[in-house]
Amino acid sequence: MPGQTVWSPEISWGTATSDDLVHWRQTDASLVPGPFEVGCWSGCVVTNDQGQECAFYTRVRTNALDRAQIAVARRAEHRLAWMSSEVDVVVDGPPDECVIAFRDPFVWRYGQGWLMIAGAGLAHGEGAVLAYRSTNLLA
Repeated sequence: MPGQTVWSPEISWGTATSDDLVHWRQTDASLVPGPFEVGCWSGCVVTNDQGQECAFYTRVRTNALDRAQIAVARRAEHRLAWMSSEVDVVVDGPPDECVIAFRDPFVWRYGQGWLMIAGAGLAHGEGAVLAYRSTNLLA
């Protein structure tokens, strides 16, 4: 959260703007948790086939970090803000019980569709990368 110096699951996306890429101005948070989530963690932004920017992010639903989802938010009327709803989930959770955590989606166009990878933590302490494919950025 803005203004904190210690870690917590209540994370928002901060925003800074610049006219010259040297001098930056911090503005209000652009993606803040809704009533259906505790935190909006890291992710990435892509432009879909209709020219709309989509932010894919790790949605933390509770303080239990193994309950994360990957969700999508879209630009609000105010260009620096993002909006997401409870149903904007593209991956509902880790694929099985051996994956105890996943986060940090990265999405890019690949051929006629889209690829997404996310970092994962396995039950035995190893790390992994999960890969997903979509034709429309929604499923």
